[in-house]
Amino acid sequence: MYISLKRVVASDELFVIPFLLLLSQFLIKYKVFDSILFCILKLKIPKFFKFYMMFFLTTTFLPSAVFANSYIVRFLKINCFASDENKICLAQFFSVFNFISPISIPILIYAYLLRLPIKTVIIMFILLSHIFFLVGYLFLLRNKNFRFINKKTDMFDVLFYIFITIFFYYYIFIPESIMKVISVTVMFTFLFFLFTGKLNVVKNALLVRDVLFRSGVIVSILIMLFFMNMVIIYGKYNILTSNFFTSFFSDRYIIIVFLLCVSFILLQVIDPMAVLIILYPFYRILINEYNFNKYVFGMGYILFLSLGFFSYIKNLVIENYILKFKISYEYLGNYFLKIMLLISLLSSVIMIFI
Repeated sequence: MYISLKRVVASDELFVIPFLLLLSQFLIKYKVFDSILFCILKLKIPKFFKFYMMFFLTTTFLPSAVFANSYIVRFLKINCFASDENKICLAQFFSVFNFISPISIPILIYAYLLRLPIKTVIIMFILLSHIFFLVGYLFLLRNKNFRFINKKTDMFDVLFYIFITIFFYYYIFIPESIMKVISVTVMFTFLFFLFTGKLNVVKNALLVRDVLFRSGVIVSILIMLFFMNMVIIYGKYNILTSNFFTSFFSDRYIIIVFLLCVSFILLQVIDPMAVLIILYPFYRILINEYNFNKYVFGMGYILFLSLGFFSYIKNLVIENYILKFKISYEYLGNYFLKIMLLISLLSSVIMIFI
């Protein structure tokens, strides 16, 4: 019990999340993301490389897929003259990409749950995000037509964002904790806004309040994981659950299909990250029982959980399309079928290699 509580308190993966949320809110509210996006879109380079830089640069410091979708929808609503269909395609692809991007809340949670080295997990999800981007671009974005306003960008913001991105990825792969790297990145960002005269006391207070409010979810996760570990360790939950599954299913792939079916049902009523946490005891035991590769399993399973963004759960991403673009539920349901099939296919292929 003491060891379980100590591990929760000492976890870098979980306690770094409020700092990441605060950093993303700073960059959104002070329009640093706007500057970097406009700079990328004005470059005289092929569309593929524009989208590549747009996705990989911005998602580094947008750890929440809901935040990312809300931001990109607002950006497209104000600055893009493409059709609503193209806007929705880009926004939805962006949110799913962010959910499996190298630095995201679900990936930090997954690394904590299975006690995986966070830097190894990041490397694996860099590979997955590149595969997903390449397939998604060829399948969905290549033939889309986007025309943006040629707006003036703040080059100081652009140079600073490039600097902290290089700094972040350099220091995250040297012997430093991710908590220390993120903390220093937040400090650099605060000092940058201070010296450029952009800091607003009222706005900063609201940002901190918003982050603290959202971080209440993290406190709930900590408590939940603490008691979950107690049940698993002291309640012989491993043996009971293992015996239950092996008595009904003998083939590992049948078990994977069963787990995905249960996950898909839960994704219709609760947040994808909540599904990742709630079903943790089951897939943890299955991974240990059948010696699944934890990294490959995580790549396929977390990608599959991104299907939750296609459900009509309040406060998730589809609500943004309803409010901002005045799109009907029927239109959204028909349009998202292609992306859902793409995600299902990719996650299934990954699961085969477990």
